[in-house]
Amino acid sequence: MAKRNNGFPWLEVIVLAGFAWLAFADSFAPGKPAQKKRPHAIPGPVPEGLPPFPAGWEPDLPTPQLVAKRAVELLFPLWRQGEGATITEETGGHWVTYQAQIHKEPSGTKKGVGVFRVKAHLAQGADVG
Repeated sequence: MAKRNNGFPWLEVIVLAGFAWLAFADSFAPGKPAQKKRPHAIPGPVPEGLPPFPAGWEPDLPTPQLVAKRAVELLFPLWRQGEGATITEETGGHWVTYQAQIHKEPSGTKKGVGVFRVKAHLAQGADVG
């Protein structure tokens, strides 16, 4: 398991078994300021050439900083829909599917967002970014 914060001190990007987990690190600890403004999901048109999720997708590793930032923004909107909720949108020039997922670790469970991109062999020759 590898951990890094991608420049966000309150965010952990946890890479475990090929999945990228994004979770707030102690974000609900006493004394931490609450995030006041939370951007909402902005659904848009998705091109017809994208494969179905999850079969045609793979973890977006290494996770680009823009994708990590957007995953943080989508944490609350996705979790309002529950575990497994997804949204697919173009981020940083390529299509990304964000999914609400639970990450289990020795210190407990965390609600996070998994990030996935179109599998490389499917993206070649297709106009999907």
